[in-house]
Amino acid sequence: MADIFLELPVQAEPLICEVTNGKAHVDSHIFLELLAEIRRNFPDFAERSVIHPGGGALTAAALISQGIPAPVWYFGSVGNDAWGSMIEEYLIGLHIQCDLQICSETTGAMMYCRYRERGEEQGWRIIGSPGAAGMYRCSNNELFQHSDVYLEGFLSDETGVFTFPRGIVSESKFSGQRIFIDLGSPSAAYRAASLVLSAGSSSAEFLILGTEQEAEQFALHLGRDLWRNTAAVVKRGARGAVYRKDDVSIEIPAFCTHPVLTEVDTVGAGDAFAAGFIAELYCNDQDIRQALKRGSMKASEHISRIQKRWSQMFMNA
Repeated sequence: MADIFLELPVQAEPLICEVTNGKAHVDSHIFLELLAEIRRNFPDFAERSVIHPGGGALTAAALISQGIPAPVWYFGSVGNDAWGSMIEEYLIGLHIQCDLQICSETTGAMMYCRYRERGEEQGWRIIGSPGAAGMYRCSNNELFQHSDVYLEGFLSDETGVFTFPRGIVSESKFSGQRIFIDLGSPSAAYRAASLVLSAGSSSAEFLILGTEQEAEQFALHLGRDLWRNTAAVVKRGARGAVYRKDDVSIEIPAFCTHPVLTEVDTVGAGDAFAAGFIAELYCNDQDIRQALKRGSMKASEHISRIQKRWSQMFMNA
């Protein structure tokens, strides 16, 4: 996906609410209409926007590729547009082997809007459009030919849009893989639980990552205690993280390098945590505590980078 960072005057908020009808996730044509309206009504601010390759799976792939001595594959779908080309070039530049499907939809995007008045922050809003990301099709179970698989993007809302590869729950055969599932939202926990249940008695090892609320919903849909036979890492933000499986429980405090100024600054921190955790497990399979620490450190570093980007973008405006 493409991440678009915008700093706007508070007068822009009614316009954004009108175009999106107050929704956090919209179809691609509405997203593009919103961008056009911002450029038309607030041209000076639009010119200072920053577009960067983003999205949970891409963020994780980029960070994992820096942390393990082995090839990293990225599976996804982009549109035949400038954003799609940007993402492909970004992945190639990081030497990530990618299997990108090109479709007619616009490349998925997230817009991060900060409202300011007289230099003071007055709030923020995030608008997402899954676009091409929701059109990905998994064929021949190519995802599951790899030993370690990270699944991110169980995005679902009232529109029924989700970015998890369609058909994978009923078609996939698991054997010996380690499957990391980042839940992403409480409403998406049902799909993740269905995936785990479909594996049945296979030899695959599942490890669930999510917030406390997401983990509770997943356990509810799974129909059994979350910690039994399925490992889980619960990300608790400023309170750190905890790993549980059967009777094993390992807890760490948060690793903080920078104070979090607003909630928007934490976007993507969970993906960075997952990347650090997975990379450490790959290199040192038995040290769960160290993997948790590395995940927390990567999340904190990501927050610092995002806050630095916000502070530098408009300092000369």
